[in-house]
Amino acid sequence: MKKLFVLFSLLLLVGCDNKEDVEDTPFAFQDEIQAIIAIGQGTEAGNPVEVKNADEIHLVVDAMQDAEIYEDPLSDVGAEYELEVTYQDDSTEIIYVWFFSNMAGRFEVNEVMYRMNEKAIPKLISLLEK
Repeated sequence: MKKLFVLFSLLLLVGCDNKEDVEDTPFAFQDEIQAIIAIGQGTEAGNPVEVKNADEIHLVVDAMQDAEIYEDPLSDVGAEYELEVTYQDDSTEIIYVWFFSNMAGRFEVNEVMYRMNEKAIPKLISLLEK
């Protein structure tokens, strides 16, 4: 009985440790980015913005790389932008973007919300609004 209790306790601890690793994992792009197409949604709708320039791609990466999971309450407001990211291996990924001010924003990838890098947000807004 004692061995069973110890085994159960160890399994519980291992399970908790794995859960924390998943929650603490920051966002990272899955490969080198080849291009991004930004499509405005709702009031931001307009012509899609195609981003292929390395410096402009770097702005997007700066805003999103190593972002932490967003745990604040969410609203029902739809995304302002849909980004179609194309990687070097020609795979694609859709990223939804929200801005709340020039210093606050979040994005969603695979149904997980992340907080944007506040310092990169103004430049990213300028890029998407061109």
